[in-house]
Amino acid sequence: MGHKIYFVLFSINIFFGEDIVMSKKGLLNTRYLNFFDNTFDYWEVEQSYSLSEEMIKESLLQTPKSRDSNVSIYIHVPFCANNCLFCAFAGANSSKLRQIKDYAGLLVKELKMLSSLLSVKNSRIASINIGGGSPNLLGENMEYVLNEVCALPGVSEQTEISVESSLNGVDEQFIDILKKYNVTKISFGIQTVDDKIRADMKLLSLKNKILDTVLDKIGDKIKIKNIDLLVGLPGQSMQKSVQDLEYAMTDKKISAVSIYLLSKSSAVRLPLSLGTQASEHELSKTLILMHDKLMSEGWIRKGSSTYYRGSIDAESLAKIKGNEAIGIRRFEDILISVGPSAIGYAPGIRYENTDDLDTWSEMVKNDKLPFNYANSSLITKKDLTLTLFPLRFEGLLKKDLEKIKENEAISSKQFETFHKLISEGFIRENGDKYELSILGKVFMGNIVHDLKKEADQRLIEHKIEYKNLLKSGGNGAGKSQYKYITKNE
Repeated sequence: MGHKIYFVLFSINIFFGEDIVMSKKGLLNTRYLNFFDNTFDYWEVEQSYSLSEEMIKESLLQTPKSRDSNVSIYIHVPFCANNCLFCAFAGANSSKLRQIKDYAGLLVKELKMLSSLLSVKNSRIASINIGGGSPNLLGENMEYVLNEVCALPGVSEQTEISVESSLNGVDEQFIDILKKYNVTKISFGIQTVDDKIRADMKLLSLKNKILDTVLDKIGDKIKIKNIDLLVGLPGQSMQKSVQDLEYAMTDKKISAVSIYLLSKSSAVRLPLSLGTQASEHELSKTLILMHDKLMSEGWIRKGSSTYYRGSIDAESLAKIKGNEAIGIRRFEDILISVGPSAIGYAPGIRYENTDDLDTWSEMVKNDKLPFNYANSSLITKKDLTLTLFPLRFEGLLKKDLEKIKENEAISSKQFETFHKLISEGFIRENGDKYELSILGKVFMGNIVHDLKKEADQRLIEHKIEYKNLLKSGGNGAGKSQYKYITKNE
């Protein structure tokens, strides 16, 4: 396998014209000196501290809807049996498993409250994603949740329903519930198959073949079985990352793979004793190698970082909306999110729920929407069609770009940056649309950042600096290190 790696890297070096490792330029000879640490949601805006529940309710009631608006639903389940060291959500997840039965009812209650305010009964629901946490811990309560959700107007046979799950606790009853409600995809956060790294990260051991056992249990009851892989875990080399990918691609029971780069600003600080993360030069080469391998072997990108096996039947593949990262693709779209920490969106409003389970539960019980008002906003962001396009596998239609340009939704600077990214090989034209090149897929987060208005760029950078400062104990180590090469360098 080592020969394969070096052959592909040799090809990459030729493609970019000089040796990547020794280059005085950026990663993979690009403008970027490092990866942008996009740990905050992609449509982050200035916080509005004076908001009230009534103000947000009124905005939801007045939400404009177009005939082709996509409506997505995200349901967050914060219960998790593990406290994995790398997990950005581990701090907000809960082990209060005794609350699960009540929690299922409160989820449905919040969902109905928001759906009523948004009046989406005449809109088609494109996708439903139940994530966490470990949603399988809902057990038999999953049937109640799915029954209520699937009864919503707008849910049809074409609605994608995806459920995340941990490996432990997946029994025949849970699988049969998912089959009953025509769940399209089940996803497992495998992250890596390397035994030592799994032990270091406090992940469940795979030595007892538990993944094979679970996949055999599922069989054809759920068409698409997805696994998540992380790149950049402590002690994880390029070779180990590629071995993880080859494991997934070789196992025919696995039909989809998601590849994510571990953020250095993950919510949980990794102990230095576990070793260091690979350099960003090595990480960039690893990512482009993995993307190239999937594409060259016929896997299809339908998601921000998810590839599907080319042999999946066309009907199942057509149901995949590929919005696992953000839920929306344009200003006009709507994302209804419920549960603690959930972040939702409608044109002209971004809301974020409190991350405290007890506070969230009490508010919903008392018929109150559980918003974190300080992190919610009523600021209109009509440039989302441009800034979110790198995360969408469909790309950006040329007519949509012209529309937001004509409506002055984007600045001349944003338009100039877009065309610079084309000239530098991150974005390419493909018929009536623009899409990311393989190089663009590696630097997806950087491109999202660069396409934003300058004020929005600074906002996210300052939030990351603040978060890093808190993690460093206030010793000044939180300064943002995001840099790229200017024309004069």
